[in-house]
Amino acid sequence: MADVWGAPDTLNAFFIRSPPSSLCPGVRLPVLVVHTLRADSTRLTGSTLTPRKDDRYWYEESIRNVIPQVFYVIPQLLYVIPQLFCVILQLVCFATTAALRDTTAALHDTTDGLCDTIAGLRDTTAALRDTTAVLFDTTAGLRDTTAALHDTTAVCVIP
Repeated sequence: MADVWGAPDTLNAFFIRSPPSSLCPGVRLPVLVVHTLRADSTRLTGSTLTPRKDDRYWYEESIRNVIPQVFYVIPQLLYVIPQLFCVILQLVCFATTAALRDTTAALHDTTDGLCDTIAGLRDTTAALRDTTAVLFDTTAGLRDTTAALHDTTAVCVIP
């Protein structure tokens, strides 16, 4: 059974929902049924059209009327599929650009960190140089003190 929209007495065009056993269950297909949907060959119960046994070709007739629409849909798909591919490609490019922008920002932050580290090492090297100079001066002072003590000891020695 199929759901039908339209009056069989006045219209020959109906929208028939495909039966659950078809390839596309639940899909509404516009079909033009000219000679099979007659008041004397079918009975209308609510919105359900039930064919009689002698009118068994009504569904095949509707399929025959849908086939030209399939040939209309195929070029439309051939037009839409490249556009979908382009949209997907643009989304991939957008995501790649965003990832590259984030990577560039991370590299910039890393470079800033390395520059700060190098500046810190430069300051540490200067501090070590100053400490070495102080130690050198202290060593020279200790040498002078040792020489003075040696001289004092030499003077204090009784011959």
